[in-house]
Amino acid sequence: MVNEFPVDEVEDLPANSYFIVMTHNHQLDQQLSEKILARDDFSYFGLIGSATKRKKFEHRLTAKGFSREQLDKMTCPMGIPEVKGKLPVEIAVAVAAEFIALYNRNFGASAKPGSKERTSTDQPLKKSSAVWQSDNTH
Repeated sequence: MVNEFPVDEVEDLPANSYFIVMTHNHQLDQQLSEKILARDDFSYFGLIGSATKRKKFEHRLTAKGFSREQLDKMTCPMGIPEVKGKLPVEIAVAVAAEFIALYNRNFGASAKPGSKERTSTDQPLKKSSAVWQSDNTH
């Protein structure tokens, strides 16, 4: 989802949504993080950024009353740790790889061994996904 006012959209998305916050605006990232964490019914919440950004956000979110349990549900930095690069293409690959791993985490979990039957857990990412983009480059 690309929207000029993404914060307004967070509460309208269904339970078990996957949220990825990737903007160039830390204030917008903060507002989105607060809205998403307050929902507490998402399947995934990823925030682009470094470990330093995570610490800063945790400090601010804790000051606003968010619990350690809520903060632990936020993935930041995003992406598989094996990809160390900071180039946009490397970050994109790392984040895509993390989503592929999430998709495959429960693949076939309830199928009988040797069965080619697909199960409802084969496609957990069919749930609503939301991605926001910001043209604001602050």
